[in-house]
Amino acid sequence: MRLTTKIIIGIILSIFLLCLLPIIGYSFSDRKNYNRSSYAPTIQLPQTELTGILIETSRVIVFEKVLDQSNTDNYNVWLSNNNNDLFIKPPTSEEDKDKLFVSSELREFITYRKNNDTLFFQINLDAIALKYDKQEEVLDKNNKKFRYGVSFSGLNLYLHTANVNVINMISAFRTQIKNLETDSIKIYSTGEIVIDSCKAHVIEPESKQKLLVTKCTAKTINIDLDIVTNWRVKDCDIDVRNYSGSKNNHSFEITPPETGTIYWLPKNKDAALSIKFKSDTTRINFSFL
Repeated sequence: MRLTTKIIIGIILSIFLLCLLPIIGYSFSDRKNYNRSSYAPTIQLPQTELTGILIETSRVIVFEKVLDQSNTDNYNVWLSNNNNDLFIKPPTSEEDKDKLFVSSELREFITYRKNNDTLFFQINLDAIALKYDKQEEVLDKNNKKFRYGVSFSGLNLYLHTANVNVINMISAFRTQIKNLETDSIKIYSTGEIVIDSCKAHVIEPESKQKLLVTKCTAKTINIDLDIVTNWRVKDCDIDVRNYSGSKNNHSFEITPPETGTIYWLPKNKDAALSIKFKSDTTRINFSFL
């Protein structure tokens, strides 16, 4: 056999052995690290009797997620897209006024602190995972690095207050404001926002996801169309609508019996807003400021 032939055969055998090494290594491993994030169950959180947390006087209320400092591997824990809501509504009694209500089972996972005129509520999702995820194949307490992800359903908070200046920084945590009568409704959320059957002087919503304002009465509504991606204002009695944006494809629809004045506030010369009127007869008064 020629020397060159021997060299070629040696190279082929070397490549073959290199290909076998990962397979051999996998067969001797516990295989947990090869299945990471391939399965993510949804855990239903308990809906027990509600307990109230007294809200200190503050101008802004912030809801945010915090990480457990013991979770150095930062395994995935998140809220599912269903049945996780922050409800903001008027108190039904004097005893309920200016309180945040939560399931008594979940109270231990919520802390709060005040910084000047801002009140921060912090929800520890990692700690909730350690308590309620009982599936060993999903949550291995002896080896956190190889845990699967897990999502939760049933995290519901009830904020009874007339002071609505809220920032919701928790993804997939929908904010619902209903039957509220107040001077101002100002809400920013990374999740969905629903404002239903409310009366206010000013409504100012900002949502990174879906926004719905329905059956509301207001003097003014302010919406930055660069922030909201899927939005609708319908069946409302609003005197002045201030819409701003920088893109050339902003649009919305008006249906009877809605009336009012619309101010378009473009952020640059190329920005444009299209309006669709769904009615037999429409009167339009316009001017360029």
